[in-house]
Amino acid sequence: MDPLLPTLSIVDTSVPQDRQQCFLKASKDAKTLASRNRCFEWNTSQDKKTACEEAKKRCQHITCTPSEVQYLGQLILNFGKYNGQSFKWLVENDVGYIKYVLDLHIKERRHQGRKEGPGEYIKDLLLQYVQLFPQVSCHLEVNVERAIYGQGRFRSFTFLEMWQWYSLHKTLQADPQAGSAQEKKMAQEAFCSVRQWLTMKEEDISVKTLKRFRQYILNKEKPLEDRPLPAAAASSSSSGSRGDGGWEDDALLVEALSAFEAQAVEDKGSLPKKPLSFSERQGAGEAKRRKRSCEDLSQKPHSDSPLSAAPASTSLLEAPASASLVPGQSSSSAPASASSVPGQSSSSAPASASSFPASASSSAPVSASSVPALASSSAPASASSVPASASSSAPASNSSVPASASSSAPASASVSASDVQPRRSSGGSTHSDPAHSEVLFEGWHKMWESGLHGLPSADILWLKEDAERGLFQRAMSYKDKHGNRKWRKVLKDDRMWFHPPEFPGVVEGKVPSADSFFHSSVFFLRSVGVWRYSLRCPRSDCPARTNQKAFLYRCGYSSTVRQICHMSGWYSMLTEVLACNACRKAAKESEEHTIGRFLSWDQCILNQLSPAHRAVFPAVLTLRRGVDKQVIRLMRDRTEGNTMVKVWRQVQESHCEDYLQRKDLYTTLLSQYNKPGKITRSLCQQFQRPPARREPPSARLMRKAFLISEADNIEDYRTQIMSTFGQVLKYDSTKKICKKLSGDGKGTAELCTNVANEQGQILISVLTCEESLEKMRPMAEGLMERYRRADEAPPELMYVDRGCCRVHAVSSVEQLFSDWTDRGMLVRLDIFHWIHRFDAALRTDHHPKYALFKSALSAAVFAYNKDDMALLVQAIRAGH
Repeated sequence: MDPLLPTLSIVDTSVPQDRQQCFLKASKDAKTLASRNRCFEWNTSQDKKTACEEAKKRCQHITCTPSEVQYLGQLILNFGKYNGQSFKWLVENDVGYIKYVLDLHIKERRHQGRKEGPGEYIKDLLLQYVQLFPQVSCHLEVNVERAIYGQGRFRSFTFLEMWQWYSLHKTLQADPQAGSAQEKKMAQEAFCSVRQWLTMKEEDISVKTLKRFRQYILNKEKPLEDRPLPAAAASSSSSGSRGDGGWEDDALLVEALSAFEAQAVEDKGSLPKKPLSFSERQGAGEAKRRKRSCEDLSQKPHSDSPLSAAPASTSLLEAPASASLVPGQSSSSAPASASSVPGQSSSSAPASASSFPASASSSAPVSASSVPALASSSAPASASSVPASASSSAPASNSSVPASASSSAPASASVSASDVQPRRSSGGSTHSDPAHSEVLFEGWHKMWESGLHGLPSADILWLKEDAERGLFQRAMSYKDKHGNRKWRKVLKDDRMWFHPPEFPGVVEGKVPSADSFFHSSVFFLRSVGVWRYSLRCPRSDCPARTNQKAFLYRCGYSSTVRQICHMSGWYSMLTEVLACNACRKAAKESEEHTIGRFLSWDQCILNQLSPAHRAVFPAVLTLRRGVDKQVIRLMRDRTEGNTMVKVWRQVQESHCEDYLQRKDLYTTLLSQYNKPGKITRSLCQQFQRPPARREPPSARLMRKAFLISEADNIEDYRTQIMSTFGQVLKYDSTKKICKKLSGDGKGTAELCTNVANEQGQILISVLTCEESLEKMRPMAEGLMERYRRADEAPPELMYVDRGCCRVHAVSSVEQLFSDWTDRGMLVRLDIFHWIHRFDAALRTDHHPKYALFKSALSAAVFAYNKDDMALLVQAIRAGH
């Protein structure tokens, strides 16, 4: 890509290039600079010639002979909040500011008698630079008819084309026999799409483009006599009248037919040819005669006069604000100061250098060699059948305009098949642009479209075609080994999560598809491709195991698609394939070795990632499916009754709610087509059935995924236990836990000994066959060693269940923890077992007074003085 050309921020990259428009919103860099830059004064130290020479010098590090678009982009602003920034930077960061400045500049230039300031040449050059990029210049008010509508199936249509379809609907209502069913359907959808904005108040519309479109349609709907016309237009309206009063309707009908046939190619692939009606043939013949006259004018030799060599921006500044064309009028011969009426003869209008502000950038006929992208931009079906094709009577010699600033001006009433047909694909290629051949998709597998074991059918289209949310970047050209130019799309390497477009919430003319309501996300795991990890071969017999510079390399992408169950639905998971070069060479030399290929989601590969990156991996994989970690976390609650069956019911309920909400919204929007009295009810629309709901995996599978997840946390649990200490310990042994052992472990242990702290946290737990000093000494030594390594002070007190008495000699517990007892630790019998010593005074624990006796004994042991307790609480509240 040329570094001297700006990188445009396009609103919708799925539409053809000549129908794209830039965002008006300022970027973060622009907002930051505007908040710091307080120098709004004019810098008039340079003149126009000096500024252009310095701009060309800035291009010397790239090219010695910069073109017009290259050196104009290096010009520096000398005014405003972006003072000191280049034109290229401004186009990249704040198109809205360009619109504000140039709209005001063009309006001021039209005032007669106004004196030009010393530094206003920079605005003229900025206007000249902007006209080279139709994606930016379409936002200017003088090019309002070139602005893109950007809604629904008409997202690539201009304001003028929407007005023409909107007017055609009224014509077909007056004469239903004038058009076919397809024309009526297309015009009806355009009428409904436009009418929804006209019925709304301007303050209720939040998008500035739609507010602008609403005002444009309202101005068009004003009667012709109510529009302000210049004196020249008033005098010229009486010159030359057309005898055929129905020519306007015929031209509009043929023009709409050509655009609708191009749209039908998108939906059905091809349309059956049908004979044209008399009015259509009449309009088509008139269009052919008009086209031949324009071609004759374009074949005349170029004039050397200054008028013909003037830049396109001159016509923008000199054109009157009220200059406009009505449907059916040719912009090739309209005078600069006249507003033609439907019955006016275009052949009698004098030719001029600028006929219409919106077509200023397309007034010069561009040859096929200078703009190769135009070679296939006009379909043959519409090139000869559109009566209002825009061409210029004053050809210009500017050949440095980019291909995107070609002669496809919206003043033309035609919409060719390449303009309205979105990019579609089947398999691994698509005709993404009329100027392209097949577009190849990097790494795309046919198995991903296999249905049951592949990606959901609703997600295939947006994953391949959506430039913002899909898997692939924009199409790029390359040359194969035979030197042929081809196109391909490569995978994005800056993300792993791909989230689908939001489902529609309103009806926008076209019947909504069920697929748009049931999209799902995709997680594409690429540890090497995105995270740039250097992974080693996990095989123990790898020939390069000792080579520290031998790493796995990417070897394509797996055809396996894992369906992952999460809290409210499903998402798909893809991954890359990694290969070992040393194993591959060994497999060629010996049959004992096999080619080493691994999937990025294999556990042996995931274990090589850092703990932070492993935590980002969203699911626990089973043999064929997977469960999201958010579902696994529901099982971590250790409360009674929290079973995996309960978790499964929660997940199933969440799945049902999400599915029914999407289905309800889809059917609600469809019901608007069958309301009584609506014209769409008579069209007998065929609605797509919503897909069936997929059941979540069984509770048994969720339990298996939970155990796999917990097995990975064993080291974490061990670390937590090893990091737990205390100053008051409790030593206790029990046989109840060992009696619950089953399977191969049954009968292998008799006692379970635990050591806990004052907060009830377990410090250590061991299973033994007997409670002798010999068997328990490793546990005691290990616990004391842990305190010593952590530099923790020895415990102050240890409660035990037995072995605390010193009647005959040192107790057994004191012998186990001799290091701590020597440093002052006390060993005492815990109160629970002390109370149970009174059982010897009773006959049995089934005595009718046993519970009452133990309760009274416990109350006596744990009794406290209320006055002392009140003083203690008061002291704590006072902060002592």
